[in-house]
Amino acid sequence: MDLINIYHGTNNIKPKVLLQHFLRTIGFYVEHIMGEFHARKSEAVAEVYIIDNNYVDEYGTQINYEDDKSILIFSDEWSLKDLLLRAKAVSYDEMNEKKFLVDFIDALDEIMEGKISCERLIHSDLQWKETVTSVADAYIKHDIMPVTQYTRCFHAQDNLYHMALRNYVQFINELRDLSQDNDSSLLKYILLYAQFELNRICKQNNYEYYVSNSKLLLFCEQLISKFNTNEELCLLRADILFELQDDWLEAWKYYQVKPVRHCSYVYYKCGRIARLYLSDYDNAIPLLKRAIEMKPDYYQAIYQLASCYEMTGEYEASIECFLQISEVCKKKYRYHLLAPIELEYLYKSYIKVALINQNRLGNNLAAYEYSEMAERIKKEAEDTTFLGQVWPAMLKKDALLKEIKEEMCKHMNAQIQKMF
Repeated sequence: MDLINIYHGTNNIKPKVLLQHFLRTIGFYVEHIMGEFHARKSEAVAEVYIIDNNYVDEYGTQINYEDDKSILIFSDEWSLKDLLLRAKAVSYDEMNEKKFLVDFIDALDEIMEGKISCERLIHSDLQWKETVTSVADAYIKHDIMPVTQYTRCFHAQDNLYHMALRNYVQFINELRDLSQDNDSSLLKYILLYAQFELNRICKQNNYEYYVSNSKLLLFCEQLISKFNTNEELCLLRADILFELQDDWLEAWKYYQVKPVRHCSYVYYKCGRIARLYLSDYDNAIPLLKRAIEMKPDYYQAIYQLASCYEMTGEYEASIECFLQISEVCKKKYRYHLLAPIELEYLYKSYIKVALINQNRLGNNLAAYEYSEMAERIKKEAEDTTFLGQVWPAMLKKDALLKEIKEEMCKHMNAQIQKMF
């Protein structure tokens, strides 16, 4: 098991998103858990808590944590002495994110010291700490996380796509250079994952794949033969089949293998396949409910569940689920901190509620009110608060900034067309 749990408050944006994506890049499956600041009963490698002013305001300073595998991440000048806790701690410095990742790697190294397992992907590299530090350097230098955030969500953004292609190719080339002197399976996985991410960006922007998907699948199978308990490898195999090759039937089989049955992502994916491709709502509904039970803020799963209820004529239950997404998002929305994908789901949810009220329940007043709310959500595309947190350099590039705003609006408009 290569699981890391991240516990965070509502508005912990950059350190959570950065850590989640980077840890997946180096082979860990991450469950990010909002609003639950006590360790779950799991065999996670590490439990990570992100603590800032927002967290303290929401949840106070009481944390039920495990000494031997907890890492506390502090920002807003909070520290261990403020909380009177004894644990490993890392400060988040937005001006030096490479140092933040390297310090986190050091803390993770301390936790894993003495627990070396030959079956763990990261330990296939005897100098894994040095390797991951080099990867972190390239990862930050080429803006891999923000590039992924903003190019995976939209379609045919020509300038952003070519920026993503350039950054990812440079990142991949640096990984290949590292691999020349290091034949570790860890580096092979990191290279595989980067190519998968780039292929997904290429597909969503209607361009040719960077590398053959069959090659990616072959490399993934070879690594799984050595590390068959690694969640990310098992999920990556299924994602290549589903996201890149549109082979939902084969993906369905691999999403359900034993090493990933504790992952909320699995229940979401299987529930989505059952709804979209099998129209099997009797199976889809319990699968999606299980995903939401494991991760209450899982707005993608909530949306799929709401769609199931809509298709089975349970319109009140459907509306309740769609509005649950607004409850999940409302605080981040108030502070203009919704990610592009969150904006999309919130917008679609209000449109769905409006349509159900108009076409199914005959409540034209409610339909009008939720249509108006959807229009206000669309205007959030003009706000750059979230962008300023995850990708501040982009605020200085007027042409690309304008394109991001325009494409976000176009993308949300396109979602409406799909509903009719």
